[in-house]
Amino acid sequence: MKSKLITGVLLAIFLVSTMSLAAAAKTTAPTSVTFSGSPTTGTTPLSVKFTATSSGGTPTEWTVNFGDGNSISSKLNTNSVIAAHVYQKVGIFTVSFKASNIGGSKTVSKSNYIVVRPVTPIANFQATYPIVFSLPYTIKFKDISSGNPTKWNWKFGDGTTSTTQNPTHTYKQYPAHDNSYIVTLTVSNSAGSSSNYMIFKISSKNAPNRVNVGAIQNDTSNNAYKVQSTSSGSKEQDVTNNNVSKLYAK
Repeated sequence: MKSKLITGVLLAIFLVSTMSLAAAAKTTAPTSVTFSGSPTTGTTPLSVKFTATSSGGTPTEWTVNFGDGNSISSKLNTNSVIAAHVYQKVGIFTVSFKASNIGGSKTVSKSNYIVVRPVTPIANFQATYPIVFSLPYTIKFKDISSGNPTKWNWKFGDGTTSTTQNPTHTYKQYPAHDNSYIVTLTVSNSAGSSSNYMIFKISSKNAPNRVNVGAIQNDTSNNAYKVQSTSSGSKEQDVTNNNVSKLYAK
């Protein structure tokens, strides 16, 4: 009885497999895929919309590789799809579309299709510092510049400099002018450079010495953030997350 049951199960599996193979044999695979994107060149972040069509058998699944480490797949029973992607990285990217069904698949690629150039970075930074001043006086700086800078040049207002992205600086002498240290950050990449500065003003030489900070943002790119000048050195930043990929039927 047990052997008959096993035989029956194996026969059922064989029949299902045979039927699947027969269905696959009757299903025409996609024979060609074409696509285009717009725009194909620009600066970061670059939003690109792709349109793809296939011929032959109707695909039941589409896969897109955007070439920047991101890809997306979706089960779409259609010969035409639209994909959207935001390129956050600078570079030259190869894009591919793959259309699949039970009968097979077809892939098409376009080499070096998307070209993303850098934008001129906008300098911006934060500082963590003691409100009460005494020598030696240490400030920690954090770069929050936009536009993917590749070089940083800090001037701390006491004759010293740094090319570290996030330096820590210790002042050993009282400010020489106007009771103030003026810290300047210049950032740059292959597209250009910009600067921003922050003023650390000491109320007096007499203890207790409080430090007030004034920040001035040289913003020429209309970026979505603002800088606050407060006695605690706080800042506000508004960031829009554009790193989204979409794939849907046309």
